[in-house]
Amino acid sequence: MLELGISYLIAAMIPGPSMALVIRNGILHSRLASLQAAFGIVVGTALQSGIILIGLNFISDYPMVIRGMKMVCACYLIYLGLKSIFSSKIETKTSLIPVSDSNQANKKKQNYFTEGLLVEILNPLAFTFFISILAINYNPQQTSSIKIMYWLELILLAFLWFIMLSFVSSSKAITTYTKKYNRILDVVAGILFIFFGIQQFFS
Repeated sequence: MLELGISYLIAAMIPGPSMALVIRNGILHSRLASLQAAFGIVVGTALQSGIILIGLNFISDYPMVIRGMKMVCACYLIYLGLKSIFSSKIETKTSLIPVSDSNQANKKKQNYFTEGLLVEILNPLAFTFFISILAINYNPQQTSSIKIMYWLELILLAFLWFIMLSFVSSSKAITTYTKKYNRILDVVAGILFIFFGIQQFFS
């Protein structure tokens, strides 16, 4: 179990779409937005690793499943990138308009969780990692309780890492310094998402 945990933490700390989403929301939006994305990523991690633990042999025998996920993930990341770039222009123009519809504001907040969930669960790199690392630790003779312990370990580590990242990226020391660069950071984040998306087509 120790090897599994260390491998996951190393992989989670490598810059990727999930980390970029949490940091972007923390710096550009709010701690709540970053935490919602983080919780979405944790739920996505739980679903991904759970599905793989249940159907590891089936997934390994059908590489087209991974290929299909890459295409879907690529399109979604490119969509997020374009949304980040162009929405920043719209928000700049409409920043002086008061928001009176609280339902619309709440709906926007809920989307942060959905974005985190989709970014993680559609991430083929994460999916491939879980397949490879769980396959190493997988034994058909293992009891269900051991598999559940593997699953809970991954969820706990994902929770600790991404929640910590949310608090750091949304800390006052960072957001106060970066506030005047929000427009630039939003565009940079959008470009990163597009880069991660295009990368999927060639990986």
